[in-house]
Amino acid sequence: TGPATNEDVFWNCFAQLFGERVREDLPVFESFYREEFQEVRTVCGYDPAAAAAVHRIRDLGLRLVLATNPIFPAIATRSRVRWAGLVPEDFEYITTYENSHSSKPNLAYYREILAERALAPETCLMVGNDVSEDMVARELGVTYRIRPLE
Repeated sequence: TGPATNEDVFWNCFAQLFGERVREDLPVFESFYREEFQEVRTVCGYDPAAAAAVHRIRDLGLRLVLATNPIFPAIATRSRVRWAGLVPEDFEYITTYENSHSSKPNLAYYREILAERALAPETCLMVGNDVSEDMVARELGVTYRIRPLE
């Protein structure tokens, strides 16, 4: 948590470990996410009911935020959204390492989303699949439901 985005923190730590020249490898990382990373889709689960639920919620006019742990760049997160049978535009906001300053289960992560979207916690429902990372949102007054991975 702080003024630096998760992206900045990642690259600063990476450069500390391996030298400033690693920043020159950013195009290699971007290429990886455009190409090789896409093969991960074959081992990811897919639940059409989850996509249908998101569409139904959107059709009801409710606001949707994809509060996925922001440890990936947007290109990777958008790919994961598509693998789930959705499109990034299904969501009002998606957390990524470029736009987040902390990550789960830090309460600052949830506070940042609420502030970014001007949401009152008591008006929100967090649906998650990881009790230790997602349930912490309850401490801010967010209603919580667990959806286990299958």
